Amino acid sequence: MNVYFLFKNYNLKKCGISDYIEYLTFELNKYKFNPIILSNKSLNCKNQSSRFLNVISWNFFSILKYFKTHQNGIFFLQYSPFNFSNSGFSLSLILLLFYLKIFKKKIKLFINFHEIRNKFSFIPKYFLIYCLHTLQFYVIYFLSKKNYYTNKDFTKDLPILKKKKNEFLKIFSTIEWNNIKKKNQIIFFSSHFNYQKFKKFFEFIKLYQHKYDKKFNIIFLGNANKDKFIKLKQLLKMYNLKNAKIILNLTKKKLSFILCKNKIVMVTNNENYKINSSFIVSSIKTRNCLFFLNKKKFKNEVKNNFHSVHNQKIFIKKINNILSKKDSFFKYKIFFLRDYEVKCVVKKFISSFNQN
Repeated sequence: MNVYFLFKNYNLKKCGISDYIEYLTFELNKYKFNPIILSNKSLNCKNQSSRFLNVISWNFFSILKYFKTHQNGIFFLQYSPFNFSNSGFSLSLILLLFYLKIFKKKIKLFINFHEIRNKFSFIPKYFLIYCLHTLQFYVIYFLSKKNYYTNKDFTKDLPILKKKKNEFLKIFSTIEWNNIKKKNQIIFFSSHFNYQKFKKFFEFIKLYQHKYDKKFNIIFLGNANKDKFIKLKQLLKMYNLKNAKIILNLTKKKLSFILCKNKIVMVTNNENYKINSSFIVSSIKTRNCLFFLNKKKFKNEVKNNFHSVHNQKIFIKKINNILSKKDSFFKYKIFFLRDYEVKCVVKKFISSFNQN
């Protein structure tokens, strides 16, 4: 059976949904499915996954022409709005799904929601984007046969996801563990720059370094536009943290190396802890100790795997435990990761494919 993936810019040089699709295609192929990735970009790398790639012009008529010659299979959309257009709203995508729904009855539509819409804002530009993303979500939702969502908070934002045809899906790590000697470096991960949390963590580190004369190397991973990049540099200068490095838009290979090499990760991208993040799962897999600036208690599932800190005293105690190897963080690691393996996720897909 054919499984079609549509992706505007399939790019393995940048870690993200492209890597996620790559793993899915390899695993599905093991179960005798025929994965087909449709994208407007050819791969400039020696990677076996290119055998699943079909380069296609990114416009509605070219994609339509392709599907006119294909009569059955599964259209498996890995959905994140900005993967299909700069605004996050794609009329071509909506028209294509309508065409498949009406004229290609034997092609079943499955949607995997990685992201859904921008946050609500009264600023006219972002309010319009929010409305367009919402409209696009509902159109896609009602056209699909089965939906998966990768973040349980989506159901709070859009309660319709609690209905029967939707299912929460655990994410999986695309990072492999390499036995590299770990250093006392601190990684800051942020998919969205959070000035207050960075300021708080930098304050903790500065006081800790001053008290124990420990010199950490600090690595910032994430996304930052020009303004946020300047603010980050200003923060580093404010706390005189000279031994810092900023790395943006990582490849999987580079991210794997950095995570395997370091002991500690500070996660600053979310107000509340979200377990279903590929970065978080990858950090656990590569034996990092994770810190969250969070006053709330973690649920039983995760309370033994992470450090929640909100003051200097707790921070110092936990850092010292890690560096002195008294911390039992990895006691629960294998149990925790078992359900976050790619095989477990793919088996859910296969079960749904066969049922529908």
